[in-house]
Amino acid sequence: MPTPRGALRLFDLLAQLLPSHFRREFGGEMRRAVEERWADHRGRGWRAGCRFWLRQWSAVVWVALTLRWQRNRRPREREGTMTGGLHHDVKLALRGLLRRPGFVLLTLGTLGLGIGASTAVFSAVHAVLLRSLPYADAERAVVVIQRDAETGERGNGLSASNARDLTQRSGALETAAVAEPWGADLEVEGRVESLRAWRVSEGWFDAVATTPVHGRLFTPEEYRPDGPAVVVLGERSWRARFGADPGIVGRTVVLDGEGATVVGVIPGNFKFPDDAEFWTPRPPQGFDDQQRTADYMTGIARLATGVGLEAARAEIERVARALARDYPESNTGRSFDLVPLREYLFGDVRTPLMVVLAAVALVLMIACANVAGLMIARGLHRCREFAVRRALGATTGRITRQLTVESALLAVGGGVVGLGLAGLGVDAIRALGAGHLPRIEELRIDATVLGFAVAVSIASALVAGVVPSLGLSRTAPARALGDGARGSTAGRGIGRSGRRLVVAEIALATVLVVGAGLLVRSLSTVLERDLGFASEGRLAVQVFAYDVEGGTPVFIREMTEGFEALPGVRSVAVTSSIPGATDGTLAAIDIDLGFTVLDRPAPPVGQEPTAAITQVSPGFFSTMGMPVLEGRDFEPFDAADTHPVVVVNETLARRHFGDASPIGRSLVIGYQPIEREIVGVVADVRPSGHESDPRPEVYFPIAQFPTSSLTFVLHGEGTAEALIAPAREAVWEVRPSLAIWGVATVDELLGTWLQERRFHLMLLGSFAVVALLLATVGTYSLVSLGVERRVAELGIRRALGGGDARILRMIVGETARLAAVGVVLGAFGAFVTTRYLRSMLFGVEPTDPATFVSVAGVVLLAASLGAVIPALRAIRTDPNRAIRRS
Repeated sequence: MPTPRGALRLFDLLAQLLPSHFRREFGGEMRRAVEERWADHRGRGWRAGCRFWLRQWSAVVWVALTLRWQRNRRPREREGTMTGGLHHDVKLALRGLLRRPGFVLLTLGTLGLGIGASTAVFSAVHAVLLRSLPYADAERAVVVIQRDAETGERGNGLSASNARDLTQRSGALETAAVAEPWGADLEVEGRVESLRAWRVSEGWFDAVATTPVHGRLFTPEEYRPDGPAVVVLGERSWRARFGADPGIVGRTVVLDGEGATVVGVIPGNFKFPDDAEFWTPRPPQGFDDQQRTADYMTGIARLATGVGLEAARAEIERVARALARDYPESNTGRSFDLVPLREYLFGDVRTPLMVVLAAVALVLMIACANVAGLMIARGLHRCREFAVRRALGATTGRITRQLTVESALLAVGGGVVGLGLAGLGVDAIRALGAGHLPRIEELRIDATVLGFAVAVSIASALVAGVVPSLGLSRTAPARALGDGARGSTAGRGIGRSGRRLVVAEIALATVLVVGAGLLVRSLSTVLERDLGFASEGRLAVQVFAYDVEGGTPVFIREMTEGFEALPGVRSVAVTSSIPGATDGTLAAIDIDLGFTVLDRPAPPVGQEPTAAITQVSPGFFSTMGMPVLEGRDFEPFDAADTHPVVVVNETLARRHFGDASPIGRSLVIGYQPIEREIVGVVADVRPSGHESDPRPEVYFPIAQFPTSSLTFVLHGEGTAEALIAPAREAVWEVRPSLAIWGVATVDELLGTWLQERRFHLMLLGSFAVVALLLATVGTYSLVSLGVERRVAELGIRRALGGGDARILRMIVGETARLAAVGVVLGAFGAFVTTRYLRSMLFGVEPTDPATFVSVAGVVLLAASLGAVIPALRAIRTDPNRAIRRS
């Protein structure tokens, strides 16, 4: 038990916590009372003594805390309790805002626009780039792509034989596999429909690591050449064609006239390499080793446990060198790239989406600057109110709290408006991005996006409202009451803060408008490139004529006659591959073959030049508007039993024959290479749209080099869309059970290619227009404030003979100088940042001088127009009234 003296000393020490006035009045009396009570407890034992002193010590501490809390609470009681004061602030703020509906609507609209645009774009970034992949341990999945070891140029995919060897020879990979684009005719209740599919080699699903929603995946036995016919359905096909019946597993469906057992259903979010109706096993084929250079199949691999990407790449290089030694004809000079799955899927859209996100962040900053200017303008009109309140005893914290409440209310309102606009923005992005933006169907406003919107609203309130309010709440009463007193002409215009806001808004808008201008220049430049063929009025109908009755030549003749009989059709031709078919609507049959020029020394094995091959019918070049520059087109007499001939494009002719005419020379080319005479030279085409470059191409008469992958091209007199329905009917009239793989106008094929460019341009262009508009409105509002605060000065100038034109030039000139500073800063910012647009530009440098100069002129003009209206209003004000009002 503590001694009485030690316990009393601790009591005296704790009593120092009491307010001094209370201690002076009651301190001695409290100590005497404790000593008297201790005399009663003495002798009751040490435990009772400990409890006594603990009660005394805690009592004095409790009294001290209570008294001090009550003392601090008294000043607040004059303005109500904390809850009551906040309630009072909210009521006062609402009352003040309702008195200025124009200010409120402009503020909510500006904040809502910035918050809504930011939220909509973030929802796209979150859905495409940030949301996790629907595959287990996806960071170990890598896409394998063949590439040229000398130039580093990537191919499109991986051959089946190379995938097999990578699995067997590399310890860095658990497995490697390929997916081959495929298709089959599904027969349901007598109706036949052509479906998109993938044939996958053994290990594909292990590399991607997916799990079926029903049933199972393929077993090793089902990958054998003599294995049973099985199929895994995609969830979309399972729901649309089989009513989401779980009992479909184990049943037989008819594909290409033969039965196949459904063994499983794969999840709907499994869309690699692409969305498909079903998957089938791809057994090893006897010709795989002869097609090692083929790269039309997609390759996938899974890194072994504990193996990093760089270590795996080094191991793959070793395997590539070994394959080059074992297969010199096909693998000399070839290696492989390992690309992380996420980078492969989203690498092409990552930069554009991040650029758009940065652009919308600039729009939000301009919106905040605009609202900050509005808050400053409103606050300057309330300086007298704040000064009176401070003179009457209101603290700076009290005024700041009220202004913060007003800013919070505006932020909440702006957030609500922004969420409404974000919903519209998400719909717009979903519509504009359909067909080329991955995972577009996952784009929605979820909890993460909602949290982002809330965070942006809070940040906007702090930047646009609270920070400017802090300065206004600290205005000295004497200065505020004296400023602008009767007779004062010392108006300060928009002040330093206003001038900074004007410069900042102009600078940010300049960065955005420069970016949009570069995209416009780029699109204009690329559209000026000649495609080498005509697209208007052309319709493409693709079918696969495998095992057709009477053979492929008879089928081609019957289909050509059927199409030619349609009203409004000028000409019909058939090809194995049509230029521009890159969006998946039509299957792109892209085959390269090596060749040699007859009577020239043969290059080393594996180093033969290659050319893209296309089989066409007579009249194809004229139907597609491709001019024959030299020699002749194919003719009907170029039949299977006649002298083999080819037509080459001008790139191949120029590269291998120079200025000499290739007519009459021969190429040794083909799956079984034979001599083929060159009878014509046709103009180059851009095979993959405006941005692609011509490549060496060799055209074969389809009768001499047959194929069952057929695309009929119909050249109509009117619009190609008018031929779609009649063309379908013509196919079914000739072959009622034949499935049509795809129908598209050539304009649609090219339009799909342009859709991605237009998406980026429309988003960035829209944000640039909004930014320029907001900057102009912000300039207008701040210049209007400056003119109003200088009304006496301007009145005196006019009374002393200052002409209207001179005052107009003064106001507009001051604004133009501020805008010029903003343009210079913005141009510097654009010079630094537009390099991130390089991958989105074509034929235009990120620092294109013409774009920078033209944008500077547009922004300066817009800012000057924002100052013209306030300036005109100033010169229309009567000088005497202006001086008296001041």
